Amino acid sequence: MLAQYSVPLGANNAQLTFTGETLGVEDFDALIEYVELFKRQFERKAQKDRESQMEIDPETGHPIT
Repeated sequence: MLAQYSVPLGANNAQLTFTGETLGVEDFDALIEYVELFKRQFERKAQKDRESQMEIDPETGHPIT
């Protein structure tokens, strides 16, 4: 194991463990890219979940408020 970090996330906690031979700045850049990608996927899923819970007017296709 090269490094291990505990990251508090509000009421949650993330554990990052780096394994391999070396750890460099580029590894953290790659981690940033991965987290940004995962965040976009999470946001899209959350939006889909919100939309699926809305009632839709069958005539207009618009949400019923």
